Amino acid sequence: MPKPTNIIIKEEPSTTWSYVFEGGKHAIFKYTNGERQGKLLRIRREDLVSNQPSSSNSDYILDFILYLREVVVPRLTPYTEVPDIIELQPPQVKALYQEAMSSGKIPLLRRKTWEEEEDGKGVNHGVMASASLDYRQMPGYHTTQSKQCWSIEIKPKAGYMTFSPCVDPQHRIKYERTKFAIQQALIAKSIIQKGWMRTGVEVETCQYNPLQFFSGDQSQIEAALTSLFAVPQNYIKVWNHEGTIVHSNKVMDQVSLPDQTFLQQSLAFILQSENVCSKLLKMQLLDVIDADGAVLVYNRLVELCNGDHEQAEHLVDEVEGNLANDTS
Repeated sequence: MPKPTNIIIKEEPSTTWSYVFEGGKHAIFKYTNGERQGKLLRIRREDLVSNQPSSSNSDYILDFILYLREVVVPRLTPYTEVPDIIELQPPQVKALYQEAMSSGKIPLLRRKTWEEEEDGKGVNHGVMASASLDYRQMPGYHTTQSKQCWSIEIKPKAGYMTFSPCVDPQHRIKYERTKFAIQQALIAKSIIQKGWMRTGVEVETCQYNPLQFFSGDQSQIEAALTSLFAVPQNYIKVWNHEGTIVHSNKVMDQVSLPDQTFLQQSLAFILQSENVCSKLLKMQLLDVIDADGAVLVYNRLVELCNGDHEQAEHLVDEVEGNLANDTS
């Protein structure tokens, strides 16, 4: 597979970070000094925790950058860009690990994935990561004087109903409910858990409808936002000018939050006026086989390879490489 031609940047030894948050696979750190202040470092949690360097680390990062460059950025320009590739030395990896462990911000349900090497002794290897702009902060706007500047993060989820003919017969509810609605039902029945959930706190079901959010109709978008603000879960966060979260699944600071109706109306107007949602939806609709179809294709490929998973994955990598060559 052709690899990105981006310059790999060796991080300065004096660079420092602060832990911000994490998702299912990655931890996010904010640069607190150096020339990359204003950017966020994105790194796989397993690369921070493992006592051995992962052989897949560099391939994972380079393939991630390749995917962004060839698939995402051309379809979402000007709303995104290709991140920097960062090479971290062993002391920096250990420092990141220790910063995360001492931050007090790791969600309880994810804490156990960090504690495998809690003493930090196993973190003795370098890794590669990526650095992107911190879109929560806009130079010239986010200052102590601009107290009416707010940053909003939305995870809009899939904005379409599944249409793939490859859906497993036992999963045909996908044709009648959005993926988000199905997920909410599974959460309500405690069939699945998410890392952002708080131990001992019952999760309220969110009535957010991604079809409304991606509808292109301002009133429908506003209705979707109303549902998100009412039950944020992990899908909407609001930061104030100081970078403090004032609205999320853990924080409901109605004093610091601006007039919510005005904020929702303003957001709906912006999202309806810009074409970021339509661009994102077009990219989502590239999923013509659904996850069920991907499983069927992969299992059939393994069958054709006489049960050899390694050979099947090698063929998949070859196809990815050919596709990347065709688009470059």
